[in-house]
Amino acid sequence: YQAEGNYARAIDYYLKSLKIKESIKDDEGVAMTLDNIGVIYYTQKEFDKAIQYCEKSLLIYKKLNYKRGIASSMINLANSYEERGDTVKAMKYYQNSLRLRQEIGDLNGVALCYNNIAYMLANKKQFKQALDYQNKSLKINQDLEDKSGQTIVLSSMGSVFKDMGDFNKAIEYGKQALAIANE
Repeated sequence: YQAEGNYARAIDYYLKSLKIKESIKDDEGVAMTLDNIGVIYYTQKEFDKAIQYCEKSLLIYKKLNYKRGIASSMINLANSYEERGDTVKAMKYYQNSLRLRQEIGDLNGVALCYNNIAYMLANKKQFKQALDYQNKSLKINQDLEDKSGQTIVLSSMGSVFKDMGDFNKAIEYGKQALAIANE
């Protein structure tokens, strides 16, 4: 239901799932479900609720010492804090998620963190730093042969160049993104 945009129904089913996972003491499943509910609230721009659920998820993942889950909850928290305008907290969570993803060798997650940090920096008009992070993300996505990731990063880089007033580079990166998307 989440993929269809039927968020109320998705939350309803996640809450039912949560009760079952709690009853069988599936802590990892509880944490994952809480994180998923948080993502739905984020998508609906209910950032306080998103933070509430992702913080609960993070506590459980920390108790389990499940680093991939901790990193996931942290990036979801960072996204919500960023949208609320708390870029200091957002950056803290992005950096901690990045550190954990590097530690466990989650290259897709590292690329995602780099791109999210770049997006936040670009919104703060810190274009050079944003491009530095985007280049790191692009390199990882190229090494992984992740066409979707490359398309997203190249498109984002085009937006940064547009915001910088370098329209020729913006078009160049947009065309590169389009070419890869059409492969």
